[in-house]
Amino acid sequence: MLFSYVCEEKVTDGQAMRIDHDDFCEVLEKIRLGSRAAAAEWLTDMWVAGIATGLRPAEWPLAYVDRQDGRTNLHIISVHNQEIWTHRTLIITDLPSATLDSIERTVEQARTWLLKGDFPARQGEVSRVLAHVCQSFFKKKLHFDLATLRFQFISNMKAVHTPDVAAALIGHISKVEAAHYVNHRAAWPVREIVERPAAVAEQAARMRTRIRYRDERAQFWTPIH
Repeated sequence: MLFSYVCEEKVTDGQAMRIDHDDFCEVLEKIRLGSRAAAAEWLTDMWVAGIATGLRPAEWPLAYVDRQDGRTNLHIISVHNQEIWTHRTLIITDLPSATLDSIERTVEQARTWLLKGDFPARQGEVSRVLAHVCQSFFKKKLHFDLATLRFQFISNMKAVHTPDVAAALIGHISKVEAAHYVNHRAAWPVREIVERPAAVAEQAARMRTRIRYRDERAQFWTPIH
């Protein structure tokens, strides 16, 4: 089932959990210079859109962009265990126009693949191009993939937003710690985090309530060893 894993933050052997800003830019440059194949063009857009929005790779087919009242929104629908559907919205109005273009092309391309029934195959092509770039130009044991961008997005948003806003952008609170526990070393320097989507106020408020309940209960919870 295409979306059966969509809400899991799975880590495969050797997968990089972060990518620093210089490596991100170098990968993007190598993708653009390394191939003229259609998959390389798709990957270029997914690479730019992924770090700006933090979508899981399998979330793109059910995402959509709308514009209303001068605001541009990216809506993300996630499927949990094939039966629980959730929705979050990123306000992307203030992102650079080139990034907005990449996001919209990625949304449309993923939806086209989904409707044709070949999303897994096309995403596999994109992943192979990225793997080739990493193997050819990076001599590190860890390899970057599209899921790496979500992990880096989480770290970046935690560094520049309050916990409730970061949680609303991420889609859950499990990876949002109290402010003094955030590992800023995993995030890019703040000056380099120039693409910062905003959260819908109501969604941030719900996350704020969940975080408060979680933290209150944590005071009275003792792990059993």
